[in-house]
Amino acid sequence: MQVNVKPLVAWKLFFGGLALVAFGVFSPMNVPASAYGLMLGLINVGLLALTVRMADARAITEPQQSMWILYASAAVRFVLLGVLFVVGISGMGLDPMPMVLTFVAMQLAQVMTLRGKKRLTD
Repeated sequence: MQVNVKPLVAWKLFFGGLALVAFGVFSPMNVPASAYGLMLGLINVGLLALTVRMADARAITEPQQSMWILYASAAVRFVLLGVLFVVGISGMGLDPMPMVLTFVAMQLAQVMTLRGKKRLTD
C-alpha cells in the first residue's frame, strides 16, 4: 500500500499559507510566529510521511512491528511538537496565538484529504 502525501501537503500549505497571509495583512508583527507555526506543521507532516513509509515497508514481513512504529511515531511527534512550541514561545519570544492558530489551520487539511473516503485507511 503506497500512501500519497502530496494532496495532504498541498492542503496543509494552502491552509497554512492562508493563515500566514491573514496575519500578514491584519497583524504584520505576528508573521514570524505564524511562519514558525507553518514550519511546525510541515515538520509534523514530513515526519508522518517518513514513518508511514517505514511502517509500510515493515508491514510486509512484521505487521505488528509496523503498528508499533506508527504508535511510537505518534508519541515522538507529539513530544517534539510540544518541545518546539515551547522553544518558539519561550526561547524565541514568539506570540503563541498566531503560531498555534496557523498550526491548527494546517490541521484542517486532514479533513480535506478525508473527503470521499469511507474509512481512514482508504
